[in-house]
Amino acid sequence: MAIPNFENSIILVVEDDDMSFLYLNQIFKLTRNGVVRARNGNEAIQISRSNSAIDLILMDIQLPDIDGNTITREIRKFNTELPLLRRQPEKHNRKGISLWNPDATRCW
Repeated sequence: MAIPNFENSIILVVEDDDMSFLYLNQIFKLTRNGVVRARNGNEAIQISRSNSAIDLILMDIQLPDIDGNTITREIRKFNTELPLLRRQPEKHNRKGISLWNPDATRCW
C-alpha cells in the first residue's frame, strides 16, 4: 500500500482548543494545505459527511460533546476510506507528550 501524498489537501481538524488549532493551522499553511475546523464531534460528523473534498481528518480524542472513538465509528459508517488520525491527550500517556495515532481501521 502506498503512502498517500497530502500536499495541497483539505484537512479537517477536529479540535476544541483554540491554541492547539492555531498551531496546527500555521503548520498546514506552510505546507499549502487547506484547513476546515470542527470544534466538536457533532460538527466533525456533519462536515465529514457533507464535504467530499476532505482528504484527511486530524482529531483530538477528548472533545466536549462526543469522544473521538465514537466519532470515528460514526464516520466509518459512511466513509471507510478517509484517513483519520486521532490525537491522544497528554494526560493519557506516560511521557506527557501528545501523540497522533491512526485509527484502528485504516493505518497510514
